[in-house]
Amino acid sequence: MKDGINLYDDLKFNNHVDFDKEKADIADVIESRVRELAGLINTLPNSFSGTLDQLIKWRKATTEKLAEDSLLSPKTIQRMRNDEGQDSKLRTIIAICIGLKLQPELSYDLISKSGYSLKTTVELHLTYSFLLRECYFYSIETCNEILVRLNYKPLGMDE
Repeated sequence: MKDGINLYDDLKFNNHVDFDKEKADIADVIESRVRELAGLINTLPNSFSGTLDQLIKWRKATTEKLAEDSLLSPKTIQRMRNDEGQDSKLRTIIAICIGLKLQPELSYDLISKSGYSLKTTVELHLTYSFLLRECYFYSIETCNEILVRLNYKPLGMDE
């Protein structure tokens, strides 16, 4: 590949796409992934709670597993699945996105349906955005280590 970049390995690692690079055409792999993601996004409801519920089902997660992976209580997750999340904090929604290991497009969709947006003029929001784009496949504990090192409050851990 040009400039020492190996698109196959990068795509496989960063997007959790499993394929045989000896047999696969990179354009076909990307097209397949984009179609899958677009298909999912086009079927998501317009509501926050409906989208959250569908994403949990898509990931084949349970409330208890998501609670563990996002460091939130099952009660908080259940409330967010049933209500419209008006009382949810942005950091709680970010914890859900990391806990579900959502691709950035799915995270931003869920965040916008919660009524929040990540502002480019707020350093904490830029940090959240970086985590959602570049670290969504890491555990919440790893993301929290990054936040703490940057002097931000960790995600999850119901307040």
